[in-house]
Amino acid sequence: MGELTSQSIDSLDGNTLTPRSITADRIVAHSLTAEEIAARSITANEILAGSITGNEIAGQTITAANIQTGTITVDKVSSNFASSLDLSSNESITLHVVNPLNEALAAKANASALDGLVTQAQLDEVINTELAVVNGSITAKFTEAKAAGTSASSALNTFRETVESWQQFSPTGLTLGRSDSPYKVILSNEKLSFLQDNAEIAYISNNKLYITASEVVSQFIIGNPSEGYMTLDVVDGGLTATWRS
Repeated sequence: MGELTSQSIDSLDGNTLTPRSITADRIVAHSLTAEEIAARSITANEILAGSITGNEIAGQTITAANIQTGTITVDKVSSNFASSLDLSSNESITLHVVNPLNEALAAKANASALDGLVTQAQLDEVINTELAVVNGSITAKFTEAKAAGTSASSALNTFRETVESWQQFSPTGLTLGRSDSPYKVILSNEKLSFLQDNAEIAYISNNKLYITASEVVSQFIIGNPSEGYMTLDVVDGGLTATWRS
């Protein structure tokens, strides 16, 4: 068998140890660092499923290049994350969503092009038609109400024209008289005035009548029941004065 030889050594190396003779229970916990592990030598097969959490991953180290396309779905993101999402530079969205929408809007008339195109009569016809689809009696009632309103409006206009031609309200008071008449009466807080050609010819104020000129055709009576009356009568060739107690 040959001679037995011996060797004195000061340290152990891999050549001295039997291959695969050191097991995990011979290694001090936490004593192995990344420097003792060959790069890319540990694969997913050697890692316990679910043992790596976000706490073991350095912040901002996972980029989009490390995520498989199509693996992030709606149920993996926050419900309100789109509130601050900027999609303006996404050509795919612009091509498939925005451009068709713009084309559809461009095919419609803009607001300015509709000016003057819809009249009240056309609007009434549309309303009547829509109501007729729901219920024919509603259309009948609506038409009757419209006719009654039109009749009332015509009568109101006639009344307004009649009233406005005879009386006017202003800060100075109430003016009575046709607009084409030279005679008017103005009632204010101070007096009741009588005008002719817009000139005041008489007024009543503080229980007195003031008049620029007067003409009594037949009889003029001055007095009261407690003190008596003086009656002036016009007779042929003169004027008589009669006292009545």
